[in-house]
Amino acid sequence: MNNNMPYDEFVIKQIAGDLLPNATQSDRIATGFLRNSMTNEEGGAKPEQFRIEGVFDRIDAIGKSMLGLTAQCAQCHTHKYDPLTHDEYYGMFAFLNGIEETSIAALTLEQQRATDKLFAEISAIDREITKKSSKVDTAYKKWQEEMLSLPRTKWQALELYQLGDSGQKYFPLPDKSIINMGYAATKGTESFTSSLEIPVVRSVRFEAMNDPYLPMLGPGRSTKGTAALGEFILLAGTDPAKLEDLKFTNPVASVNPPVTTLDPLRFPKNAKRDPDDRKTGPASFALDGDRKTAWTNERDPARNNEPAVLTLELAEPLKADAKLHFKYRLVQPHGGFNSDDNQTYNFGRVRISVAPTLPNTLDQMPPLVLEALLTDPKKRTTEQSARMFAHWRENNPKFAAETKQIESIYSKVPEPTWALVAAETAKSRETRLFDRGEQTHPKHLVKPHVPGFLHPLPEGDPESRLTFAKWIVDPASPVAARVMVNRIWQAYFGIGLLETSEDFGHQAAATSHPKLLDWLAVEFMESGWDMKRIHYLITTSATYRQSSLVSPALQDRDPKNRLLARASRFRVPAETVRDIQLVSSGLLNPQLGGRSVFPPAPRYLFERPVSYGPKTWLVEEDSQRYRRALYTFRFRSVPYPMLTTFDAPSGAISCVRRTLSTTPLQALVTLNEQVSLEAALGLAHRMLTDEGSLEQKLSRAFERCTSRTPDAEEVAALVSVYKANLTPDSEQAKLFKKTYNPVTLDLSAHPIEKLFAAATVARTLLNLDETITKN
Repeated sequence: MNNNMPYDEFVIKQIAGDLLPNATQSDRIATGFLRNSMTNEEGGAKPEQFRIEGVFDRIDAIGKSMLGLTAQCAQCHTHKYDPLTHDEYYGMFAFLNGIEETSIAALTLEQQRATDKLFAEISAIDREITKKSSKVDTAYKKWQEEMLSLPRTKWQALELYQLGDSGQKYFPLPDKSIINMGYAATKGTESFTSSLEIPVVRSVRFEAMNDPYLPMLGPGRSTKGTAALGEFILLAGTDPAKLEDLKFTNPVASVNPPVTTLDPLRFPKNAKRDPDDRKTGPASFALDGDRKTAWTNERDPARNNEPAVLTLELAEPLKADAKLHFKYRLVQPHGGFNSDDNQTYNFGRVRISVAPTLPNTLDQMPPLVLEALLTDPKKRTTEQSARMFAHWRENNPKFAAETKQIESIYSKVPEPTWALVAAETAKSRETRLFDRGEQTHPKHLVKPHVPGFLHPLPEGDPESRLTFAKWIVDPASPVAARVMVNRIWQAYFGIGLLETSEDFGHQAAATSHPKLLDWLAVEFMESGWDMKRIHYLITTSATYRQSSLVSPALQDRDPKNRLLARASRFRVPAETVRDIQLVSSGLLNPQLGGRSVFPPAPRYLFERPVSYGPKTWLVEEDSQRYRRALYTFRFRSVPYPMLTTFDAPSGAISCVRRTLSTTPLQALVTLNEQVSLEAALGLAHRMLTDEGSLEQKLSRAFERCTSRTPDAEEVAALVSVYKANLTPDSEQAKLFKKTYNPVTLDLSAHPIEKLFAAATVARTLLNLDETITKN
């Protein structure tokens, strides 16, 4: 995003970026703010229940972070202390109730450029084909006419009812498809039953369908939205107690990828049970009787998330003079061993249909191509036309060379990132007030509206989430501006002008300087919501630039520094503690953006019983190990221990004001934790490679940690520590270097005794109160 983006625009994009005109990928990714809610994928979880819990969480986050309002009180009843009614709470709920929790395949700017270039190459090849001869255009038009003249098969979709309980649930949808929501087993056999009055069955169709709920729209539940079907089994008969195992022939799929061995990183095997030679490939793999093989819709990043279809013919027609009963089994054994670590390879949304006739080419056509073919040529989009031509070319032997060349280009398309975003539902949801906040007790309908004690909605659709987002930052009421500048003040002084930064209501603490807060809010809005302007004003003020020294009398009179008679003194946030270690040691990787990283952490934290289930934690072995703590990957159920020790919240709920503690555990971390000791060796390396005397080297190390020059007594103390640990041929020193050698440094040039002595000094400096305290 734009580094100079005004705060009001930032808020609008976070709440409703997807609804902006011509919304970009960045606009959509901004709505990931709305996807920070907790999820529940246990087998017994009800998706709708936790969707509503997510809306409650979003109102809580928006209330605290943008409106300065503890809105969750009004979830159950009219707010006791602030003028927010029970009905007004659900008025705000209604704006957010239409959110579809979905995801997109996101590309970096470089990846997007590469993708555009590759797609241009593909388009150029297809254009060259059409230029070769007028016969090409004639043949293409004739093919369309032939396809449109084919009879439409009368498929009858089955209403499927799940049998057994594998923990994962399939929910029926109005179009008779079923969707797997919540917990997803990595592998297994799912059974379904159905009944239908049909005189004869000649064929079966299996449809893999997209859905906003699924990763990258699906149709599978893998992290790429793909899936694999090991075996398709159907039993049928007029007597439900005596069903016959039907035999199939001629499996045809709309996508037939080449035979590929499973990726062991995505789907690691269980050493005791999983075969080593599981493969995925074409449609025939769904009927070959071999559970080591599976048909998949996965082929390349550009086309992984297209719906797919698989048709099967019965070896012998199934005739019946009474209602037929069916029992389906979908065998899906190709996932990994760990259900808690996104190793599923199952289909997410499917529909199964039967027909009294054999399938034709239309039935086996990719669903998106069929949709384009059946669209009025005058109304076809450019994308639909290109998709149709590509399908015709792929199935025309005359263009085998061009198709091979294009397939090679598709294989170079960059792999996107799965980005969680919010979108508007295709069909609006109705909102009802929940009696006492209990979703099982809905009462009257509630239309989207905002609290009456604040300003009215601005112009626009009064029921749109975009209008709601613009209302939050409408200058007609400086609520959002006051909340933001107060939080910025809190970051600099440890406490806001209003101490309860999450609550500006009647029960909040008194504002220490109300006129200053008002002035900053107005200045913020009139500057064009310029964040840099507010930071500049505060950091260049005489108030901020005071000394932290405090007299006993002033400490007694104003222990919290509410009078601002001195600069505040407080321990920096958890992430900054780690960043100070990295920058002081010279190990910091200053890269901006990119993926989350996995610094060293005790392995047992991610195994049972400490963790609910085994989790992947692939420790970085390059400079990614030393990224800013902002990029540290975090499991809510297993927070990164170093950050937790320094009071970083778990991320389970919105937190705009952290508690700050000083505990012995924090000293144990800075003196013993892996990266802290690697930082100590990094700082030792800087000391030993510095020029000058020992005193000068130690003085510069002190300055790197504390941002001030040490006095003579402090330098003498550091020299004493250094000399006391200058022990030749120490096994302890050798073990220390071997265990904590930074992965980006070669320390072999330093004598081991000097390196250990310098590292001991570095540990002392990095553990100083002054190093991690803002003075």
